[in-house]
Order: sequence, then C-alpha cells, then structure tokens
Amino acid sequence: MQKSLLFHSIIFIFLIAFFQNCSKQNASFSSSSKPAPPLASQNGGGQPYEGKPYVLPAADACPDGTLVKARIILKSATTAQLVRDNCQTIASKDLGVGDFFIDSSDQLNYLANIFIPETPAIDLKPLTSWYYQLEGSTQSQAAQVYDIDMFNTSAANVQSLKTQGHVVICYISVGSYENYRPDASSFNSSDIGNVLGGGSSDRWLDTRSASVRSIMLARMDLAKSRGCDGVDLDNVDAFSSSSGFPLDANTQTDYNSFLARAAHDRGLVVALNNVGDLAAALVNDFDFVVSEQCYENNECAKYQPFIKMGKPVFDAEYTAYSAAQCSAARADNISLGFYSAKLDGSVFNPCP
Repeated sequence: MQKSLLFHSIIFIFLIAFFQNCSKQNASFSSSSKPAPPLASQNGGGQPYEGKPYVLPAADACPDGTLVKARIILKSATTAQLVRDNCQTIASKDLGVGDFFIDSSDQLNYLANIFIPETPAIDLKPLTSWYYQLEGSTQSQAAQVYDIDMFNTSAANVQSLKTQGHVVICYISVGSYENYRPDASSFNSSDIGNVLGGGSSDRWLDTRSASVRSIMLARMDLAKSRGCDGVDLDNVDAFSSSSGFPLDANTQTDYNSFLARAAHDRGLVVALNNVGDLAAALVNDFDFVVSEQCYENNECAKYQPFIKMGKPVFDAEYTAYSAAQCSAARADNISLGFYSAKLDGSVFNPCP
C-alpha cells in the first residue's frame, strides 16, 4: 500500500512538472513571436522568399483621398523590410527574428496586424504578345497586351479594347514636362528643368517635388478612371541625364518605387520603362518591363532580374524584322516586336 502511494505521488509530481514546462514554452514562443517558416512563400519565378511583397488588406484614406496599403517585402524566412506605413512616406525598416512570423496560411503577422501576399491585378506571363502605339488612331492588332498613350485615348476606347480581350496598359511620362498635356499648367516653374534632348522639347522634372508627385498620382487616378489595366511609366531615368536637378540613383529609386506602389494601391499593374541600370533595385516593385532597343543597345541582360522572377520583358526594336533576332529573343524570354520609331502604328512586325 505504501509503495502504491509513493508511485502515484511520483506520477503526480511528474505531470505537474510536465505541464508547467509546456506552459513556459508556449509563453516563450508567444512573447518572442519566433518566425515559423512560410509554407507557400514562392514568387512567380519559383524563387523562395526573396522579394515577396505582403500588404495590409485594410486600406486607409489619405487627406487627398488616395488609398494606400502598408507593405512588407519578405527577404527570407526570418528577415523582411517594411517599405511603407503611411500615405506619402516610404518608410524603410528592417525586420528580423521576433518582429514578425508567417503562419500556416502564408499570412504575415507584424505588430498584431495581418499582412497577406500581394498579387498583381493581372498576372502577365513571359512571352505574352504585345503591341506598342503612342501616336495616331489605335490600330487593330492581334496582341494580348496593348500599350497606348493615356491622354490620347478615351475610356470608351479602353473599354472596347478590353471587350476584345486585350489587356490595356496606359503610357504616362512621369519624369518629363510636356507642354501639350492638359495638366501642363499644374506644374511649378521651379520643378521644370533641362530639355531631354534627342530632338525632344520636353523637359525633365524634379522628381523629389511633392507637387510633381501629386500631379503624377492624379494622372494615375485618371488612368484608373479610364479603365486602364496598368500603367507604363516613362522617363524614370533622370538621374543618368543632365536634368538640371541634383538627382542620383537613390532619388530615382525612391521616386520610381513611390509611383509603383501608388499604382498597386489603385489596382494597376506597372511597367518599368527603359531604366535597366535600376532593374535589380526595382524588380520587387514593378510587374514587367517595357524596353526600347535593348538588343540594339546591348542592354537586354540588365533585365535579367525580371526574367528570373518570371516577369515579362517587352522590347521594341526600331529596325527591320529579323527572324534570327526573334529566335534569340524567345530564348531570352523577351517579347520582341519591330516598330517604326514614331510608334504611330505604321509598322508592327511581331515575333511569332
């Protein structure tokens, strides 16, 4: 009888110790928010973790009526970066072990907020057929994606193209002053710099300016209201030209990222146009590339960061059609078409 009592006492003490230890472990995990490995954190190119964006589902209205979403870019299973947490400012804060964790549903938990994986409004694939026209009446072409000038097209035209099954990307120059645009009088003279050159009378803009940024947000609002599926942002390389302002790669990256995230806030996909030197820095913010003469200028390799992530690269060449060039482009996973440099619809020879 004494042995039985002693045995049961030992079992009782053991169970108490076991449950106390479990309670401590659970409390420790809860307080540290130790990250759990994501179960499905793969981007479109099959690369684990790197560059995967998460957004806060709930959108807050800014004073100007803009809807924005906080964003976190996942770098690995245990590191991430908070890239924006309010209306105008792009914050940059490194997050590490203990700051966030990924649950079994692939949701990111940060400061009691639930972030969900961000996916493009339209999932464009590599080697998608595309057509590029910025001047003249829009031509009818057998291409999935149309890239057309936003100011020179109407909501009815956009809707007609979409009804025909096309994805409509609206071209906007976000880095230059064009005196013929309907909002030209909105710019401050202090924000207008040197002439772009190359035969153009357009002038560079100070992309650091809050006024310039506000005008570009309004242009994207117009693109959204006209039914555009996305925007093609041109002249985003002032840092490499004599703009008349002290712009560098950092100010350019900041501006380009600001606009890309604003486009995503509006449910638009967004193209990086002709700035291969910043492709690696901006691949996480942009959905695809629009390039002019990357083969002619031997610059296509600069867009490898997009290709590796399964994001389309559209290239326009202003030379005669070349079957050999088409074969090379297909091997490079680049959608190539041959056009007139005027981009007026007079020439379009797409690769098969």
